[in-house]
Amino acid sequence: MGVIGQLNVIRNAGGEGGEAMLVDAVNNRDPEGRAPLHIAARAGVADAASALRERLAAPNAQDVRGDTALHVCAGADVAKARKRE
Repeated sequence: MGVIGQLNVIRNAGGEGGEAMLVDAVNNRDPEGRAPLHIAARAGVADAASALRERLAAPNAQDVRGDTALHVCAGADVAKARKRE
């Protein structure tokens, strides 16, 4: 399942066994080592990032480059600022 699919699972999980599925999904990784929190941070989707944290997403998880979600978020903000110049 791709990271976008994981985000959909997180949003739609419920019912029997839903919580266990959430914990697994929020910390699942794509081939680049990015968890859904990395993707939400890069996209600047604060409500998704907040929902992921509420569901125990690991804030200090690193991708294959060693970047955490905070690094990814900061990098996305820099890229947006450069585009405006």
